[in-house]
Amino acid sequence: MPNVTASIPSTSFSRPYTQRDWVWRGWRIRYAFTGNVPQHNHRPPIVCIHGFGAAIGHWRQNLPVWAQTHRCYAVDLPGFGASQKAYAPYTMALWAEMVGDFLREIVGQAAIVVGHSIGSLVSLATVDQCPDWVRGVVLVTLPDPSLRTRAIPKPLRGVIAAIEGSVGQRWLLRPILAFLRDPKRLTSVAKLAYTNPEAVTPELVAVFSKPAYDRDAVRALTALVRQASKPDYCPDLVAILERSRLPILLVWGRDDRLVPPSLARPASFAQYSDRLTLHEIAPAGHCPHDECPEVFNALILRWIEAQGLNHSA
Repeated sequence: MPNVTASIPSTSFSRPYTQRDWVWRGWRIRYAFTGNVPQHNHRPPIVCIHGFGAAIGHWRQNLPVWAQTHRCYAVDLPGFGASQKAYAPYTMALWAEMVGDFLREIVGQAAIVVGHSIGSLVSLATVDQCPDWVRGVVLVTLPDPSLRTRAIPKPLRGVIAAIEGSVGQRWLLRPILAFLRDPKRLTSVAKLAYTNPEAVTPELVAVFSKPAYDRDAVRALTALVRQASKPDYCPDLVAILERSRLPILLVWGRDDRLVPPSLARPASFAQYSDRLTLHEIAPAGHCPHDECPEVFNALILRWIEAQGLNHSA
């Protein structure tokens, strides 16, 4: 039986939902769920995985819509949101193990997994680890770490890794985090990810700033920064795409300034999987699911239906 604590009142979504804590390998993991429509029980659940620095509240404009026809979940990855911020070797593989166990213990059936940014990387790693528990996957921008690695000349890679390792010092990251988590400064930073500045609301800023004030936030950030420069941080995305036979929807904001389409070349991913469909949303930045929720929500539901995923596997 899964170890789940009592329900927690909603504080980050603008509409009714339920939050609970689930204990995974001794760590407290926060998740949200909503939607229980008996006549739609044949439809697959939707499980959402946030991006770097975000939390379940980043899906506040998506879950209530999808919950009209699907059971919906959003989970805070270890080290983020309201989940425990342990000092641990954070990798995509570790997070994917958590998502896989979440699917088995909490969701209880194969689901549509929706990931944003590093959540997309975690989603693909989950597909690779436990394909039987995923019906389809939606990737909202897909930052490929290997592109950055290949851009660094081989003789310099060791030097760059050493420099990045030195940056991951707690004494250095503490003042950086204290500076960035201030809501006013964070508002300016968040506007880099959105084309429409009006989309950067106080509610959105709170999604990012509140977890950064947690007691162990600096410790978790230190572990994240140190691990991100290691070769085992992320699996080979191309290899996963080539192996997977699941339907994949890749969504990109055409005006993304953090992972620009001109550099990431999202259309190139289609060469590795004939089940992959690319859809660009414009105008939209790095977070099209939050900046253009009406367009994004309808797109996901149409794609699920078009792939025949609303019928029992």
